[in-house]
Amino acid sequence: DPVHGYISLSEEDLEIIDTPYFQRLKRIRQLPAEVVYPGATHSRFEHSLGVMMLSDFIFQTLKKQIQRESMRGRRSEATKILMNEEKYRNTLHYAGLLHDVGHTPLSHVCERFGEDATEVANILQNYGISIKPKGGGAKHEWTSCAIALKYLGDKLRKKKVDLELFCRMICGCVYREGENKEFLNPLIQIINSPIDADKLDYILRDSYMTGAILANLDHERFVQSYTMRNNKLAISKQGLSIATQLIHGRESLYLWLYTHNAVTYYQNLIQRYVSHLINLEPHIKNLFSVQSLAEEGVDDHRLYSLLHQHKGGEDDYTARLSNQIFGRDFYKTLWKNPFQLKKEFSEEKIIQLVMNLEQVEQAIVKDLALPQFSVFAYEASFRVFNPFRQNEEEETSLKNILVGVSEQDFELFESLFQERIYKLNPKILGTVPYIRVERQVYEMKKDEIIEWLKRYQPIKLP
Repeated sequence: DPVHGYISLSEEDLEIIDTPYFQRLKRIRQLPAEVVYPGATHSRFEHSLGVMMLSDFIFQTLKKQIQRESMRGRRSEATKILMNEEKYRNTLHYAGLLHDVGHTPLSHVCERFGEDATEVANILQNYGISIKPKGGGAKHEWTSCAIALKYLGDKLRKKKVDLELFCRMICGCVYREGENKEFLNPLIQIINSPIDADKLDYILRDSYMTGAILANLDHERFVQSYTMRNNKLAISKQGLSIATQLIHGRESLYLWLYTHNAVTYYQNLIQRYVSHLINLEPHIKNLFSVQSLAEEGVDDHRLYSLLHQHKGGEDDYTARLSNQIFGRDFYKTLWKNPFQLKKEFSEEKIIQLVMNLEQVEQAIVKDLALPQFSVFAYEASFRVFNPFRQNEEEETSLKNILVGVSEQDFELFESLFQERIYKLNPKILGTVPYIRVERQVYEMKKDEIIEWLKRYQPIKLP
């Protein structure tokens, strides 16, 4: 592996890896960002192997800690992990391996078209899983559970995998107080938490493969610093300095790579194209179902084939989309980053634009008498690091992560880090509205459009 070196696999691992359900991940791009970073050709396949390996290492770190505490007479609930070591180790191992097996083509780009949450919940219920997704759409974590259970469940059972815990690990559903299984929460958080093996691998991998060296982590030392505190995954004093690198590295990657104005524009174009095709031919949405992903192996190639198949039509909207996607004939952006945006507009105006992007796109064309489809508005968003964030689920909030400052003393992130890294308002930094216009229109109307945006007031619909 280019990031971790050699990754050891057992014959039992190959029984999962050498299946069409997992091999499909070789054809699912980890990061559709090649329009800016041509080296970003890595897939969910190698990422999943990396997460599996890191999860194994973290488990061994925790195991040694439990053994040391037991020898010192400090027995805790965590000792139960060693009493069923094979089951818990295998469950973690295969959760790490299969946590992304449910990704739709181009990973997160097409996630919005995925299986309905009700259908995924039915699959989980059929296998006796008590947790279930909420809302209208099922994110890839839930789809991963559904595919793993439905198509690989028998293999997992033979490997003594606890299927309930397996799904909780992938979806990040910790046990609540009083369920008598809270001692397993650190294992769940190894796969899904603010300091999980998934994030550690993609931060390292995406930085390396794109050539945008925005995160430089001593991940071997960091893996050895994982510990448990109050039935939660924590970082010992050994990883204190690296925790800072993790925060800054993650922030830089999101701001300058994942939400780069051209990267997010390219992904938005694909989302528009797929949405447009589904409106024309509703059956296309079936390509993103659990059954299609697993049994037909729908992947990036299938998606691009679909887009190619329709690009020759007489539909002007389709033509504009396909020319940009396949020829990189992008519209010009009025600004390139949130800092440039802030120089043009007040915070109130920026938030107003974000909340009314679809209306803004249509209104510019109408008020300035521009050609139809010559203006595209979209947003680039991510969760900005903010240890003081309110109203957030406990298991996803960095403010609840404990970091050791000595052998015995642990502090919350919120007491160690300042409120934010950049001075820009997190609302503006984390949700940036971008507006792109056709090149000819840009040359003639750029300043006029910006002045129009400054005067814009949304129309309140009844």
